[in-house]
Amino acid sequence: MEKRRKTIEIAAALAPMAWAGLIFAASDSPRGAELPMLVPHFDKLVHAVVYGILSGCIALALVIHTGWSPNRIAWTALILASLYGVTDEFHQYFVPGRSTELLDWVADTTGASWVLLAARTQASWFVSVSQRYSKDQPT
Repeated sequence: MEKRRKTIEIAAALAPMAWAGLIFAASDSPRGAELPMLVPHFDKLVHAVVYGILSGCIALALVIHTGWSPNRIAWTALILASLYGVTDEFHQYFVPGRSTELLDWVADTTGASWVLLAARTQASWFVSVSQRYSKDQPT
């Protein structure tokens, strides 16, 4: 059981970094010929989903590795994901074929804010997971 718990703790810590790395890799590639969008502003939805996943990964890591309240976890995850969105947009300024767009960052932050809703509606989940992985409990 201890080995499984340690594996989960490591995976939770690495998940946000791995996801952020995937975001960086995707935004570092120059855009080629784009397919016409069937849905206007579909890219904003993609930004929201990608950064929603990032904030969820951050929140899970914080739930497992801290004893923080659900609100503190959610706000921290939102702020970190949103700040990463800012750095990603700045980075894209230097990538040929890419551009920096304020609305992309707004979509990033909107997606990241979904974790706030999850924390408010699923606070019991945050509490049960944090109790299960509390540093105070024996392994």
